[in-house]
Amino acid sequence: MDSNKKIYLAPLEGVTDSIFRNTFKKYFGGVDKYYTPFISPNSTFKFTTREFKDIDPEKNDINTTVPQLLTNKAEHFLWAAGEIASLGFKEINFNLGCPSGTVVAKKKGSGLLYYPEELDSMLYEIFAGLKNDIQVSIKTRLGKLESDEFYEILEIYNKYPISELTIHPRVQKDFYREPIHPDFFQYAYSNAKAPLVFNGDVKTISDIDDTFNNYPLINAVMIGRGLISNPKLALEFKKVQRTNP
Repeated sequence: MDSNKKIYLAPLEGVTDSIFRNTFKKYFGGVDKYYTPFISPNSTFKFTTREFKDIDPEKNDINTTVPQLLTNKAEHFLWAAGEIASLGFKEINFNLGCPSGTVVAKKKGSGLLYYPEELDSMLYEIFAGLKNDIQVSIKTRLGKLESDEFYEILEIYNKYPISELTIHPRVQKDFYREPIHPDFFQYAYSNAKAPLVFNGDVKTISDIDDTFNNYPLINAVMIGRGLISNPKLALEFKKVQRTNP
């Protein structure tokens, strides 16, 4: 197996703050990127104290930390992107995957996927308005209600220079309970223009191996609950990689 296969730590609100991430990196490691819980820029054009603390360069490794934004307005995204770029970060992740009912009700996270024209317009404004070299990646679900929504959503994503596209192959209404839809990730694997990252129900070394074997060209696997329950998982996988390149 390719020894450069990467593991990313998924953001979990209320769990994976900067203290958690730094502690995890010190005592366990094996993770190539650490994604922050989402920041929600708004018309105040200010980060809250909590939000800034979570992306403060003095408390984060800017080379491995990826701030995540949750919004449905391009102007708010662009303001936050400028501020984050000025702190030295290299990448911003756009959250289009959160299934929380309160988030979706505001037409944010996976709720925005139900409005493809608005999604397309927002992405156009974001990529047209970026003034820094900072990269924009996306974390997405397949849609809000039905997996078939993903065909149109992927066509939209393919219009833009997304640095990485992380796909959690469920729709919003599935939350985390229903089975994932690997056939739609396979569709993305064959048709997406952006480099892909797999996310969803990866809990063991065998799960990681199976994912990379099934999709050998993907950039990485993003793991949330699997790393929370077994913090040694990424490190153990990397050790196996080194032993069996």
